[in-house]
Amino acid sequence: MAMEATIRQQIISLLREEELEARDLSGLLSIPEKEVYPHLEHIERSLGREGGRLLIRPCQCLSCGSSSRKGTVSPSPDAARSVVPPASVPRPTG
Repeated sequence: MAMEATIRQQIISLLREEELEARDLSGLLSIPEKEVYPHLEHIERSLGREGGRLLIRPCQCLSCGSSSRKGTVSPSPDAARSVVPPASVPRPTG
């Protein structure tokens, strides 16, 4: 009997195949996007202990350049109407 992979194992497997955004992971795994970020933080720590790496690109305000790893940016007055892209997550290395 084969065991079903955990959410974190599924995320690692998906990211080894291609670079994905948190929003993409959310859709592929049928979990809310806000739940993806804690999983990524845990995966980042776990891979680090094993000598691997997970690179997380911060999202960035297109107007003022402020950034955040959580997928949201507090907009500046100039950025109130700017589109903020979600965090992009390159595949793990190692």
